[in-house]
Amino acid sequence: RGRSFPSGETVVVGDGARRRGVLYRSRDAGQSFLRTELDIPCYGAVALQGGEFWLAGYGDHLVRLRDDGGTEPIALPLLDRTSNAKGVWGTDADHVYVVGWDGLLLRRGLP
Repeated sequence: RGRSFPSGETVVVGDGARRRGVLYRSRDAGQSFLRTELDIPCYGAVALQGGEFWLAGYGDHLVRLRDDGGTEPIALPLLDRTSNAKGVWGTDADHVYVVGWDGLLLRRGLP
C-alpha cells in the first residue's frame, strides 16, 4: 500500500511478520526509502495539516510518524488490543476519523 502526499513524500506501509508492520518513507519521490519497523500492522495512512502522518492498524492505538522518522503511539478511547482499524482520515490532529472491523467508527476531535 503506497501513497504520495502533497508534501512530495511517499509513504508505503505493509504487514510484517508476527503482527508487526513495516513502513517505508521516501522524501525524494521514491528514489530511496527509509525502512521503519512498526509495533502494529498498518492498513491505512493519512497526511494531516502541518506535515504529520498518522497510521492505522491492529491494536489499541494509532501511530504518529515523526519528522525524524521515528514513531509514537496515539491512544484513542474505545480502541483495545484486538481493535482492527482499516482506515484513517482527517484534516489535522484535532479532527481525525477511524473506521474498522466490527462496526468501528471513531472520531477524535474538537466539537
